[in-house]
Amino acid sequence: MSIDMYLSDSLAQATSASHFCQKQVTDYQNLQQAITQFTLQTPNLQGKTYDAAKAYFSQVLYPLVQGGILLSEAVEKAAKRFPQEYINQVDSISLKQSELEAQIRQMNQYITQAEGIRQLLLSPHMPEEHQSFQLSQNTLLLTMYHDLKHKLEEKLQKLLAYNQSSAQFFTEIKSLEQAVNQGLAQTKTAWNSQTKTFSMPKDLSWTTTIQDKWQQADNEKKGIDPTKNKELEKYNVYALIIHDNEGNPRVFWKIEDKQSGYGIVNPELYQYVTKVGHYLDPELIQFMTYDTYQEKVNAAWRQGVNYETGEKLDPLLGSIVSTSQYVKDGYTWINESELGQALMVLGFTYASYKVLTTTGVKQVENGKIEEVGGGNIPKLSTLTEAEKLKIANQYKKTAPIDIPDNVKINAKTMNAGYEQITYKWNDGEFKYEVRWHTRTPGAPVEQGNTWVIQRILPGNGGNKPQNFFKIGDNEWVEAYKWYDAINARKKGNATTKQIIILEKGHWKE
Repeated sequence: MSIDMYLSDSLAQATSASHFCQKQVTDYQNLQQAITQFTLQTPNLQGKTYDAAKAYFSQVLYPLVQGGILLSEAVEKAAKRFPQEYINQVDSISLKQSELEAQIRQMNQYITQAEGIRQLLLSPHMPEEHQSFQLSQNTLLLTMYHDLKHKLEEKLQKLLAYNQSSAQFFTEIKSLEQAVNQGLAQTKTAWNSQTKTFSMPKDLSWTTTIQDKWQQADNEKKGIDPTKNKELEKYNVYALIIHDNEGNPRVFWKIEDKQSGYGIVNPELYQYVTKVGHYLDPELIQFMTYDTYQEKVNAAWRQGVNYETGEKLDPLLGSIVSTSQYVKDGYTWINESELGQALMVLGFTYASYKVLTTTGVKQVENGKIEEVGGGNIPKLSTLTEAEKLKIANQYKKTAPIDIPDNVKINAKTMNAGYEQITYKWNDGEFKYEVRWHTRTPGAPVEQGNTWVIQRILPGNGGNKPQNFFKIGDNEWVEAYKWYDAINARKKGNATTKQIIILEKGHWKE
């Protein structure tokens, strides 16, 4: 059987497949959004049937849709790659194995004929005055035939080799197809018509395959390089957050040698963290305060070293260029109380993060650091733990949401000066954090003491945690919209919609 490549047909097929797959991905994404809305934004739908349905949708249908997206993207990628790699590796025209083999046989015949003629030309009966010219022409002809044969053989070998190697383009499709088919088969038996509920399949190993591939694809889209991540583990990686002259948060990165404690010169690594830093594992990076940074700069200066580069300083220099110049250009450093909000605006989605201060490393839960304020109740920092607990239990009864008895309570005076009581619990599906606090600066004077209700759907596999704030009886808003509204109110340019979000999301006590 001949191996044939019809290039124009393959290119047309790639274009058609690309359009079809892109439409499929869009449809899957719409379905993905519908599943998310059903499982996250319908708290009023409760009971055994709805609970089973939400669990089934999130644990079976959602990864199945992810598998569909990955499969469509893999098909599109393979369909495009097949003709393109053929052009790169074989030829820019269509080729057929049978035709190439026939042409090679023909070249062999021509070579045989030319070699026969050459033997005749070498015969002693050949007149000498014609022999030299005829032999030179015969040599040219043989060279041409051999060259043509070699090119045809080379094309044939490339065609055959490509036929073997191109099979790997579709390996990803086969493994994904197997996982998706397994999931689809389970959906046919999931509905129990007698109990009117969805039953969870026992074997969900196929979801692990999809989640692993989803994470891998997500890393590729974000530009995450495991090799560079491994290299970063050798250093201390710090993020320095500042406000620019328009009040927007910005991040600057500092990579520090663990042994010397000084910065390094590695443009390639800096370009990498600048591009993907907010996607990195939170265990890999720490957020550095201004005081800590300044202390490092000064300590290095006393040793005659430029902290930024780790290089020895010229003793004649009166100062060094450091990140502190950003302040002179109208930039201001973000304090700890503003850090949590700034990270959300910058796209960091950490549930917790580390802050390097002059007194050591602090583990902070995201969303816990709030803005500045004060209150009318006794300063919580002056109370005993028993007194704090008593007040917290009293306020719990007035919360706009039912708070369970086994909740974790933390009552404290925040670093910025306002009072806050935090209640945390996990209902098996969501992590809840409900905060009562006194008025924070930037908030309307009449706002007074309020409640803020936050819930998080933990991430799994390639899925990020999803963060929401409660702004109505059955209404939740995404965290980034909430923090955008707070930031806009601070700068005095909040829209009417943003003001409404903050008014509805701050529940009066």
